[in-house]
Amino acid sequence: MIVVLPAILIFGLALLIGRPWVLVVPLIVWPAYVLGRKAGWWGFGVGDAWEYGLVVGTLAGLVLASAGMALHVAVARFHGHRATRPH
Repeated sequence: MIVVLPAILIFGLALLIGRPWVLVVPLIVWPAYVLGRKAGWWGFGVGDAWEYGLVVGTLAGLVLASAGMALHVAVARFHGHRATRPH
């Protein structure tokens, strides 16, 4: 559940924004969260094999951010709008 909720949120963010910079968000936010737990900044630390959770969470966020951005572009093209592009 701790991986699913942030992944869904990043999907929604990417779907709403549709810009390529949103792909950087899961690469920063999830590792910062996991490494912060490991350092004891919040929560009660991490369990065994926490490295796998770090990798899986980051990849899940990246994949869902890509899917959200692709869906944003597809919907924009379907409605005849120009998809948002980086400036």
